[in-house]
Amino acid sequence: MQYKIKVPYGKGQMECSVDETRIIGIYTPTDININLNKKQAINEALDFPIGCGKLEDIVKTKKNAVLICDDNTRPTPVKYIVPAVLDRLNKGGIPDSEIVIVIALGTHRYMKADEILDKFGKEVYKRVKIVNHLWKNPRILVDLGEGVKVNRLVYTSDFKIGIGNIVPHHICGYSGGAKIIQPGICGEETTAETHLASTESNSYLGVVENPIRHKMEEIADKVGLDVIFNTVLDRNQNIVRCFFGDTIKAFRKAIPYCDFVYSVDVKSKADIVIAGSHPCDLDFWQAHKTLYPADRVTKKGGTIIIVSPCYEGISSSHPSIEHFAKFSNAELYQLIENHKIDGVAAALMIAWNKIKADKQVFFVSRDMKEKDIRSLGFTPFSSLQEAVDIATKNMGKTSKITVLKNSPEMLPK
Repeated sequence: MQYKIKVPYGKGQMECSVDETRIIGIYTPTDININLNKKQAINEALDFPIGCGKLEDIVKTKKNAVLICDDNTRPTPVKYIVPAVLDRLNKGGIPDSEIVIVIALGTHRYMKADEILDKFGKEVYKRVKIVNHLWKNPRILVDLGEGVKVNRLVYTSDFKIGIGNIVPHHICGYSGGAKIIQPGICGEETTAETHLASTESNSYLGVVENPIRHKMEEIADKVGLDVIFNTVLDRNQNIVRCFFGDTIKAFRKAIPYCDFVYSVDVKSKADIVIAGSHPCDLDFWQAHKTLYPADRVTKKGGTIIIVSPCYEGISSSHPSIEHFAKFSNAELYQLIENHKIDGVAAALMIAWNKIKADKQVFFVSRDMKEKDIRSLGFTPFSSLQEAVDIATKNMGKTSKITVLKNSPEMLPK
């Protein structure tokens, strides 16, 4: 009997039909459906801090504050979180006029005014100043030594709070916590060093204690990150729980909740893995996260089928990918050594090459240019059915299939 597989694609979906006996499993993050009141959940976290005092109490000796918030590539509900945080800072004696929000872009493209308004909401937009982390401009950075360059405004602020969301992450185990500082508000060279260090071993996806996470926490401590406010969301971006407090303690307390939502038990590795990039659909700089969970459940010699719109192409902030993605890792390391390539992008290309070494990657998109897909070393398709049919022809009629509908956020075990 034929089974129709539906995979999210932007605001729509793509479909294909396969013999149901071939399907190992179709996996998504767990739906919680607890219908928490957002404001109540946020204030509850602020009322019961982890490893520190209440926000309004610990800022009483501070003159100003900076909120470091993630950008529009992340679903963190900052338009609900930030007003509650601002009210607590006001209560502690810091007025809105002495508070700035810095958008922790890492090395993503700068957010536009309309995107900032949409992300933070009218109330926040009117109450406090919001600025992009202008990582391309060396004048806004301060050198802390040992290769660490960070946003000067953040570093010189009296009080620093990082606001973000936690999902599994291939480089540092999980997003959230100290990641809001590195790479969030660091210089490109500092971020390149951390990303390149991650290529020296296999992916740390789902591993809490790892050298990359520890390095990020070391940098956050050097910058003086005081506290974090992190969320765990379900796949529909509803709040599961909020965590406020010490950078390390609050982050680690959140991990079991993250695992509950995003961890899945997969019976066995498959010949063909269909992996949807949703919600990381903006460009390939986000969608590449699809590869790492998919790689974990694909047999050697198997085929990964990425399904992604990538509306903005490969990456507007890392154009070198288009020219160097087909280079070998030896060539990429040589380019890095000779300072002829963007180190952050090179690190990701090295990670992709490790996957492409023993697996074929198909890329299904109706929006991304075929030449861009080919430049990444992937085989382009506009139809999911065609990609599955070709993969089946290559792997055999009885080849087994696994589907990861929200692959970038999945933690297959």
